[in-house]
Amino acid sequence: MENRRTNLTNKEKHFFMVNTYYYVEKDGRVFLTKKDGVFTFPTSESEMHFPIKIKTEMPFSDFKVFYCEPELKEFPYEWMLKDDVVLMENVDPIVKRSITKSYPRVVADAIIIKDGKVLMVKNSRGYMKGTWSIPGGFLTYDESPEEAVKREVKEETGYDIKVKELFRIYKKTFSGSELYVIAIIYLCEISGGKLSFDKMEIADVKFMDLEEAIRKTGGYFSKKALEDYKSEISKD
Repeated sequence: MENRRTNLTNKEKHFFMVNTYYYVEKDGRVFLTKKDGVFTFPTSESEMHFPIKIKTEMPFSDFKVFYCEPELKEFPYEWMLKDDVVLMENVDPIVKRSITKSYPRVVADAIIIKDGKVLMVKNSRGYMKGTWSIPGGFLTYDESPEEAVKREVKEETGYDIKVKELFRIYKKTFSGSELYVIAIIYLCEISGGKLSFDKMEIADVKFMDLEEAIRKTGGYFSKKALEDYKSEISKD
């Protein structure tokens, strides 16, 4: 290993030497330091000329990145825009990786009730493979959440839906994938179509009693949404 490290690039040497970083961001601008010609995060609070507030630790397993909020008197116009940083060559890969993971992925899911039962799908692939969840999925480029939930439900079940109202918005950072996800949950109703699905994506589709759906779902957002929906209807 010692011989291997003597041939490392500046970026690789920096990675081996340091395993704790401070990702300081203000309205899309990032505070970086330059070491051996490479822009990187500060690795100690002494490298910053301002106080910070650590908001959270990002979910990396091979190093620590603390996401921080600076306490500044003026807006830091001289800091780099995070969107520009990920396109630069002389930037520490850890910085690019952290900035990329800071962008939220957005999903739109549907709670669809018919005859007192909730529509559930069993996933054939992806992170949710083999588990039940309410239908829905990630937004694509230039797609609104309502467009996304209609498209996803159609793809996963064959049904056309009408969006009745926004139910809840949740957030979670998943340590296994490092993804920061925002889930927008709608209350919807079937407006047309017929049961049809691609078994490469969906293994099964069925209406379940609410208690059974909560018990069987393996999705974090599905479980939260169904539990909150149960609490809501119990108030009526």
